[in-house]
Amino acid sequence: MTDDLIARLEAAEEGSRRLSDDCLLATGWHEYQITPGNVRYIKDRPDPTRSIDAAMKLVPDHPGGNKAGFLHAAMYQTSMGDIPDHRIALAICVRALKAIQESKDGRS
Repeated sequence: MTDDLIARLEAAEEGSRRLSDDCLLATGWHEYQITPGNVRYIKDRPDPTRSIDAAMKLVPDHPGGNKAGFLHAAMYQTSMGDIPDHRIALAICVRALKAIQESKDGRS
C-alpha cells in the first residue's frame, strides 16, 4: 500500500483530502468517528498534503534524525525549481512515508 500511495503522491498535481487521509492512515492515525450513516472518518484530522505544518506531523522521530531536515530538503528542492511551491507538503509526505518504510525494512 505504501508504494502505491507514494506513487499517487508523486503523480499528484496538488494535495487532496483523500490523499491526506490515506497518508494519515499509512502513518498510524487511527482515530475514527462514526457519523450517521456509518461513514468513518479520522477525527480532528490534519490535511498533510495541503499544509506544510500538517505534513511535518507525519515525519517520524528516529535516533540521529531531525524533522527540520525534511522541511529543509523540501524547501531546497523548491528553491532550485525541482518542485513548485504548492507541492512542498506533498514532497514532505513522500519523504516521511519513505522514511517510515525504510525504518520498517531495517534500512534506517
